[in-house]
Amino acid sequence: PRYWVKAGGALTALGRENEAMPMFLEALRREPGRADASYDLGICYAKANRYAEATGAFRAAVAADGGRPDYRHNLGLMLYAQGKTDSARLVWTEVLQRWAGYPLTMRSMALRFGAGAGDSAMAVVPVLP
Repeated sequence: PRYWVKAGGALTALGRENEAMPMFLEALRREPGRADASYDLGICYAKANRYAEATGAFRAAVAADGGRPDYRHNLGLMLYAQGKTDSARLVWTEVLQRWAGYPLTMRSMALRFGAGAGDSAMAVVPVLP
């Protein structure tokens, strides 16, 4: 599976996301719980404006490795892109509760919900374990 992820990553770096997708899918066929393959597949789907599929891929990445703020952050981006603003805000709030001040999420919250939204998210919601 590592080979397929690396090949997909190389194609993605060249801007050839449509060719990379089958590589990540093959990696996931060979190792279904592989977080990096799910995440990278989500990136490809997002670049192709396939937001629902990207959301599923990011959810799988989070399920496989919940310790990565970037996985959760991008899940929020895809939810927002689909008009699910409440869900996006909830995901981003959870990111900020676990990783206080995570810059990408702070910026996304400010851009979409106003200045200080990230700060208020950290102050209002109880800290996750």
